Amino acid sequence: MDPAKLLRDLAGLKRLLDDLDASAAKAAEAAALATRRAEIAVERQLQQQCSAIRRAIQSLPARR
Repeated sequence: MDPAKLLRDLAGLKRLLDDLDASAAKAAEAAALATRRAEIAVERQLQQQCSAIRRAIQSLPARR
């Protein structure tokens, strides 16, 4: 094979791998952001449930 063609092919493969690496990094960043958003949503939901439980407990009649 032609050495110059091999070098061009290798350079093309390197660019492709670099693009894939950048895409994987972006995907990992997006996944981390989605995970954090889900965690925040769960935290809010738990806080709302705790508040509802507190209100329900406070509305119970006092023991005598």
